[in-house]
Amino acid sequence: AATASDSTNATGYTFAGTAIGAASASRLVVVGVKGWSSGSGPDSVTVTIAGIAATEINRLNVGSHCMALFSASVPTGTTGTIVLTFSSQQDRCGIVVWAVTTMTPTVYDADYSLNDPGAIILDVPAGGVAIGMGGVNANTTATWTNLTEDADTTIENSNFTGASAAFASTQNGLAISCDYAITATPATVAASW
Repeated sequence: AATASDSTNATGYTFAGTAIGAASASRLVVVGVKGWSSGSGPDSVTVTIAGIAATEINRLNVGSHCMALFSASVPTGTTGTIVLTFSSQQDRCGIVVWAVTTMTPTVYDADYSLNDPGAIILDVPAGGVAIGMGGVNANTTATWTNLTEDADTTIENSNFTGASAAFASTQNGLAISCDYAITATPATVAASW
């Protein structure tokens, strides 16, 4: 997975030349988004990936920060510009980017948690993948259960983390957790395809 962050105070963030994996007609690019602000979370967030509008999978505001997953089918290119637009100013922003080869871009299951550990229950189809994104308002680290950590990054004393796993067989009620070493308004989102 690729990661990027920006500590600028802004409503829009552009991450040029972001790695999006090998080109494929069945490639789905998934972007985990974490935004922090000094006010309340944004009313809306939009994301484009290499000029293609991404679909919001799930999004939640926790106090002054925002956590979300977006995805888009992007068949060409190995890098792309990812553009985020928030409806209100953010103090900083971080993303984690995954490339998934799938027969369908339709989300199979999704869940979220506002607890620490962030407890997620997902169903995953045979041959499918699960992806999780978490964040907390503290300079800390995270430990994932039943997903493999792909990113664990600090920006201005806040953490964002991402994890994923592929499954050969169907998973019913897969218990995923994201456990933060320090608890401070945690949020975790996850989805499967």
